[in-house]
Amino acid sequence: MTTRILSFAWALAAFGAQPNVAVQREALKKLDFPVGKWSVKATVTPALAQSLKLTAKQEVQFKNDGTLLTIESAGQKDHGENAFESLAMITYDPANSSYRYNAIRDGQHVSAELKLTPEGFDWSGQLAAATISSSLRIDEKGEWHETTVLAIGSAPPQTALEMHMRRAASFDGKWMTTVSCEASRGALGYSFRLRVR
Repeated sequence: MTTRILSFAWALAAFGAQPNVAVQREALKKLDFPVGKWSVKATVTPALAQSLKLTAKQEVQFKNDGTLLTIESAGQKDHGENAFESLAMITYDPANSSYRYNAIRDGQHVSAELKLTPEGFDWSGQLAAATISSSLRIDEKGEWHETTVLAIGSAPPQTALEMHMRRAASFDGKWMTTVSCEASRGALGYSFRLRVR
């Protein structure tokens, strides 16, 4: 039985059934502009409710040998209460030369085709009975602006989410740090250096 499984696997490989990883990786490189950590200011407008201001953190990174781009987000209300967590994944399908956007939040799943634009990307898909559309743009300052619009039935489309993101402060690289304490009350002073990254 094991021999048959191995033979089948080799047959698939011989007939080109393996995914073209190089093409996927190269296509996703066009989406490297949001990679990194971001601090987020967001305004959420639930249907028939008052707008809600949120702060959030977002991290975008390549995974699975560069064939998957993930967007992980976590938001908090002003008083620190958790507001949401979400995970989005962007992939590229060489078979039809298209990008796919898949996201999950609060148990709800959205799957949509993603379109590249000169300054970012757009996607639109179904969420239960609603059509949800999102537009992301990176401006000349390198800041991320995202607007999500919700359309339910025949009602006019409504802006459901507006986000403004800046790259989170970071200290990339290696740093030499000096820690010192002066002598005091009979205790000897000390100083030492250490490398941090």
